[in-house]
Amino acid sequence: MKLTLKNDILLVSILVLINFSTYFLGFKQINYVLGPLTIFLFPGYLLSIIFYPKKQTLKSFERIAIIFGLSLVSSPLVLMLLDRVPNGINSFSVLFSTTLFILTLAITALNRRQTISNQDRFELSLNVSNSILKGKSVDKILSLFLIFSVIFGVSSIIYGFGMAENSEVFTEFYILNEKGEAGNYPNSAYSGENISVILGLINRHNIDMTYKIIVLSEGKIFTELNVDNLQQDHSWEQAINLNINELGTHKIEFILFDSSNTDPSDTLHIWVEIKNNEDV
Repeated sequence: MKLTLKNDILLVSILVLINFSTYFLGFKQINYVLGPLTIFLFPGYLLSIIFYPKKQTLKSFERIAIIFGLSLVSSPLVLMLLDRVPNGINSFSVLFSTTLFILTLAITALNRRQTISNQDRFELSLNVSNSILKGKSVDKILSLFLIFSVIFGVSSIIYGFGMAENSEVFTEFYILNEKGEAGNYPNSAYSGENISVILGLINRHNIDMTYKIIVLSEGKIFTELNVDNLQQDHSWEQAINLNINELGTHKIEFILFDSSNTDPSDTLHIWVEIKNNEDV
């Protein structure tokens, strides 16, 4: 019995679009299944059609090896290019760029296939009766081993993605100077003069988070900042101005609270020396 899938390119495109849309709908389980396929299978499959559109060009085992090989080569190249753009690598940028890349390959593969006659073009098919049920013992063993290896590999990838998604969750909490640089923070000011810094957050949790930042010095609260429903992998920054009248060296603390805990989740500080205005 021979099973042939004639709309394989369309199916790949639909699955990629489902993976893209479910990311925003919050169905993480679907992303755990389709995400690894989008990175480790679909690019190589479409590239194999572009480079080797005729079914006589490659044997089944050769095409399978090339599919995984091309996927392992092309996906890191996309990430390398993505790392050079201003927003860098995050879950949304990887998802968007990979989806766009695969849809572009799908259009190219479809056009490439149209140049080949129906009887010569490669189409995804499985001859169950000849390859497994009626094959020789060695062929049976090799076929079953290949199927088991593919299932085991995909399952391992899905499990690894799921564990990585849930194993490391945190919030990046940082201070920038008024020029947006990390370092060279204000360390001295005159009494009553504004002290300007920028506070920033990046949500690395798997859910939307709500934050509160308390800014204080010597037990006195200068201001409280509330950040509501910061989405996963999204950032927030806000400039604040402080002024201290009392002379001397002061420790200005920035205490972060999040919705997952009543205790502070992080604390940052800077030291500022307040000078007398008469010293100007």
